[in-house]
Amino acid sequence: MLVFLSLLACLIVFIVIYKVLEYKKWDIIYEGLIDKGFARYSYLQSQSITCKIKYTSNNSISSLGTNRNAETIVAIYVYVTDFQKAIKLLGNYRDM
Repeated sequence: MLVFLSLLACLIVFIVIYKVLEYKKWDIIYEGLIDKGFARYSYLQSQSITCKIKYTSNNSISSLGTNRNAETIVAIYVYVTDFQKAIKLLGNYRDM
């Protein structure tokens, strides 16, 4: 009986840890120019989507000194639990 309860407790702990790790995942929903990225990010936040934005750049290290007008690229990350809702919302979204 004690072995069964120990196995059951381990199983419950494993399931809880798995669910917590699964909830912490982020997926990229948009990657593009900064102005369009921030517009989409603001729209998703206004619709109660859990999201974050990160800056990247389309520069390579070798072109940093020669191309000063390179565009800044952003990526919008959405929690995996909100991802399907965010896809539907962005499907209806029109750039202003």
